[in-house]
Amino acid sequence: YTGSNSGNHYTVPNLTGPLTVALKLGGALEGDTLLISQSVTVSFPITIINNGSSTIAVISAGSRAFVLARFTAGDWTFEQGGFFP
Repeated sequence: YTGSNSGNHYTVPNLTGPLTVALKLGGALEGDTLLISQSVTVSFPITIINNGSSTIAVISAGSRAFVLARFTAGDWTFEQGGFFP
C-alpha cells in the first residue's frame, strides 16, 4: 500500500511486547485518514482502537501488514487493511 490515500502514515517500530495504538480526536476532521503499518515481522500483535476504545483492527503477531483508518461520524473507523508480500 503506497499511502497515497493517507493523510498521515505511521510505521510501528520493532516491538518488545504487544502494542495498543489509540486513535484520538485531536483536531481530526471528517474524512481524515491515518495509515499504520508494520513492514517487518514481529512476535507481538498491534491492536488499533478508536477514541471510544473500540477495537477497529488488529495486526497479528508474525504479520507484515497495514491498517487505514478514516475519521467519520465523530470517531475513527476501519477503512482498509492488508498484508505485505
